[in-house]
Amino acid sequence: TVAGAYRNFPLYIYWSYVLSAFSSALPAALLPLLGFGLTAGGYYGYSVILLDLPIRLLGAGVASVFQQKSAELLRDRPHELRRHTYRLIATLALFSIPFTMLMWLAGESIYVFCFGEPWRVAGQAVEYLAWYYLFRMISSPLTVLFTTLRKERRLFIFHTILMAVRVLSLLIGAAFTNDFLCLMAIFSACNAAAYAVLCLMTYRLVTSLHVST
Repeated sequence: TVAGAYRNFPLYIYWSYVLSAFSSALPAALLPLLGFGLTAGGYYGYSVILLDLPIRLLGAGVASVFQQKSAELLRDRPHELRRHTYRLIATLALFSIPFTMLMWLAGESIYVFCFGEPWRVAGQAVEYLAWYYLFRMISSPLTVLFTTLRKERRLFIFHTILMAVRVLSLLIGAAFTNDFLCLMAIFSACNAAAYAVLCLMTYRLVTSLHVST
């Protein structure tokens, strides 16, 4: 039945989105509890304002188009889905790398110019977080493949692990340093690794499909 075919959507996809939203809000909530103060939470919240913009644009536009095209290819020409996915990855990388380089090299200056001197530290945090957001920008539209290929459970597992990675990176980082920017460097490295794994997971999805066909 149709209900049976799509039972994984409410079971896994909904909770994947819930976990994603919850874990995204965790750093700002945990920083004061870890002794970095409300100011650090504010710096983090402001630091992701510009970094989130490309992801929101990609999510609103690219992801929906990619999902529709992927479903059509899976139905009619599954052997072309891998090439279609690779082409999107290359396009996302071409778009994301220049933005990442700009934030990495000039994040502090951009934030001082846009928001004023009080937010200089938030701009410095952006320079550390930029590399984490590079992998996030590339992988974000690709997650629709988990729904298209009915691998929703894998996406749910990833978001569960990602939330654990975010919490542990903050806890471990706070145990070794009381410097906010140093903590952001640790947090960024751990999250970049997690999203690199997500990119690898999508790669294996389309590769295994190609082999099976």
